[in-house]
Amino acid sequence: MLNPTFPSLARQLVEVLLAEGFIVRQALGVKGYPQPQYFPNDSFGQMNPRRPAVVAFDPALHREVFGLVRTTKKELASEDSLEEYHLFLDRNEDGGPAAAVVYVIVPEDLLAEFTGILTHEIHPEYWPRIIPVPYRAPSEPDPATT
Repeated sequence: MLNPTFPSLARQLVEVLLAEGFIVRQALGVKGYPQPQYFPNDSFGQMNPRRPAVVAFDPALHREVFGLVRTTKKELASEDSLEEYHLFLDRNEDGGPAAAVVYVIVPEDLLAEFTGILTHEIHPEYWPRIIPVPYRAPSEPDPATT
């Protein structure tokens, strides 16, 4: 069962990726896009196939772009999340600039914690290829509307 805010956050992630010049190919729960495929996993964690929220392509660097949604502190460092970070960052890892990049939309108030998790759980060579995208939690008023 998807978190009720998931479709909105996946849509925001699609907008961010489009603004970066990427071609969005698949997005989970976003109208107008097919559902993302599951990617085989024969190396990480429980080795379950994993599905990102968004799959895109970077035409400038000819690389895959994955988008993940995290809505809670618990999700940031869960075994499932760590497995996904590693699986998607490992795609074409020897491809230099063509190695996959992962965008992760996280609550703004958990951004520092997310960065800390990455520095402890992800190999430093992958750090430049994991991009946090902060969002304001729904319970907080949006300063643009107040």
